[in-house]
Amino acid sequence: MLRVSDVVWWALKSLGEAKARSILSMVGVAISAALIVGVVTLTSSYSVEAQKVISSAFNPKTIVLVPRATFFTDVDVLKVKSVEYVRVVVPAFSMTCRIVGGMGPPKEVTAIATRLSELHALIPSLRLASGVEADQPGTLIAGWFVAHPADQASPYLSPGMTVYLDCHGIRRRYTVSGIYSPVGIAPMIDVDHSVFVPIEDVANMLGIRVYSLIYVIVDDVRNVEHVVDTLSSIYRGSAEVISFRSIAESFTRFSSLLTMFFLSLAGMSTIVAGIGITSTMMMSVQQRAKEIGVLKAIGYTSRQVLILFLAEAILIGLFGGVIGSIAGLLVGYVLTRSVIGILTYIVNPLGVLMTILYSVAVAIAAGIYPAWRASRVEPVAVLRGE
Repeated sequence: MLRVSDVVWWALKSLGEAKARSILSMVGVAISAALIVGVVTLTSSYSVEAQKVISSAFNPKTIVLVPRATFFTDVDVLKVKSVEYVRVVVPAFSMTCRIVGGMGPPKEVTAIATRLSELHALIPSLRLASGVEADQPGTLIAGWFVAHPADQASPYLSPGMTVYLDCHGIRRRYTVSGIYSPVGIAPMIDVDHSVFVPIEDVANMLGIRVYSLIYVIVDDVRNVEHVVDTLSSIYRGSAEVISFRSIAESFTRFSSLLTMFFLSLAGMSTIVAGIGITSTMMMSVQQRAKEIGVLKAIGYTSRQVLILFLAEAILIGLFGGVIGSIAGLLVGYVLTRSVIGILTYIVNPLGVLMTILYSVAVAIAAGIYPAWRASRVEPVAVLRGE
């Protein structure tokens, strides 16, 4: 009966005698494992970091209504408020305007009229960099890159300044009350490149109270789909109903598909590694035919010889998988922290373990045929040939 120590000794001895070929085979397995672990590490780290950005950039309980033809009115606001599970309704009007009177030439910006006090419910990461958040007619809050444009060193706007907004030929005087900190991603609201004014100013400027968007915040994320279905039924194609939760889910699906794509590319490298293992072991069988004959002559069965050679393949897969996984983790760390700049570095222990097991499985699959050939060696024929 074969002991585990005998099997391991045989496999290590075989790898040592075929040192160059064994190393090449392990390198092939290691490259495959490193690619797989690196992809899993990068995509996991990126997904976690992106989810942080998404969760801070917008409330997943938010729904946006966008009219397809005409604008919304106060009737629509009341209608949306009456829907079950709706907690907050934030109407807004977006238009293109020119700022006149800043520290530089006039600039074209997006002016968003809304209830400034309720913006924080829509964008949890919204913070003031300077000034105060006044929600009074004639006051204005600027996004970070409106106040600090990339093409000039000094601020274009600062709290306390008096400027004019020219919107569709209507000019109105505003006092800059505050500047928002950079936000980055915020679906449907480009905070960084917009200015915000109280909702009452739209009626004063245009003579009518209308809204180009209605933001809806639901009481619980579990009720988002119900509210989406209800609003879709109410407007029946006259308005587009978009949930921020669906945006996050779309990103998650895209991230999963991207991971599978790169994993499939990494997995293809295992074909090359498998060919290398098969070649190494076939050469080993040919060179050790006499030793195999001696083993059979002293009582080793075909099954025991098969196990001995499969152990050699298993060690190649195991060593290559472990070395490659370590290399993949190191490369993933360098890329996430230094090159890409992601702050979160995620190690998936289950992914690493599965990669090592996968490497061993590939090695076994590649070594089955050479091991079978070794088990079929006839001792009499081999010894007589010697």
